[in-house]
Amino acid sequence: MGRTVQNPLRIARKQRGMTIIELMISITIGLFMVAAIGYLYVTSRGAYRSNSALARIQEDGRFGLDAISRDARQIGALGCSATAGVQALAGVTLQLPGDAGVARPYAGPDTALFGVQPTNYQFPQNGGGTTTFKVPASPTAPPWIAGDVLQMVIPTSEPVSLVADADPVNFTVTLANNGAKLQVGEFLLVSNCTNASIANVTAAPALNASPAVVGLTAQPLVPPSTVPQLTVATHAMAQRVDAVTYYVGQFPGRPFPALYRFSATNGVAEEIIDHVENMMVLYGVGNAAPVPAGQITAAQWPKVTSLRISLQVAGDEQSTAALNVPIALDYTNPIPAPDTRLRQIFTATVALRNRNP
Repeated sequence: MGRTVQNPLRIARKQRGMTIIELMISITIGLFMVAAIGYLYVTSRGAYRSNSALARIQEDGRFGLDAISRDARQIGALGCSATAGVQALAGVTLQLPGDAGVARPYAGPDTALFGVQPTNYQFPQNGGGTTTFKVPASPTAPPWIAGDVLQMVIPTSEPVSLVADADPVNFTVTLANNGAKLQVGEFLLVSNCTNASIANVTAAPALNASPAVVGLTAQPLVPPSTVPQLTVATHAMAQRVDAVTYYVGQFPGRPFPALYRFSATNGVAEEIIDHVENMMVLYGVGNAAPVPAGQITAAQWPKVTSLRISLQVAGDEQSTAALNVPIALDYTNPIPAPDTRLRQIFTATVALRNRNP
């Protein structure tokens, strides 16, 4: 049989490529697929950045409120009793930074709380608020830039039992140990369920001393005759006391502000959380609605029984929020955000269990 010969034109037609129309359709479909995948990637990346920024903001906000609340619950604490023996505290030199940079002396639970309110709640980038509050000169304390200032006198260590009666002749107390890690210049609260006394530490025992003899300034250890002595029989205990100040500050040259806790005794400002732009504190006097510090009179400060604390925390990445989103930290005057960083306001209410209404 003879071999069939195929038509050369038919063979050429089978071997030829795609037409220009087919190529254009294929390219168009490919471009649509690439665009869809790119859009999905950009959207996912944006969602990830937003969720990551939100998670960090929420973690920082909760941590900052927890730190302030933990200290605030100790305001006015004098060991067993919050008010007994207040007359024994006269003349104590433990001081708060105070208003206009003038220190305020501490004379017991009635003066354990003080606040400063700025005239407005502007963002630091827009100039900040103005007030007369000044942080004492310290290389470790950044200047105040915005928001309220909260000051309080609180115990800052666990109580340690006395193993000998307070000695008003040699001005010493003997503790079971120096677990509080007391140092010269700090303040020691010695109290029982009847009276309390605060004195400056003039001689600190070794860290591993047991028992630990602490030398103190003279006058505060000599309470009025109507107040019983601090004795082992009355279960007297001692713990460190400090005046701490919470405020929003910023070191020159640093890109973001932060929430700081300033120790009046040590003159050191500890950064609690960064990216805090504002803080507002409202004070509840008795059962009345909470009001800002500017509306609290001198007679009302001892009667403050609750705090409502608000922190405005910002993220560290741009383009995670819309521009000019209004933020109403003071609940009345929304302020447009100056950039596209994500922001959130966190609020907590703290009952002051050691205050009398």
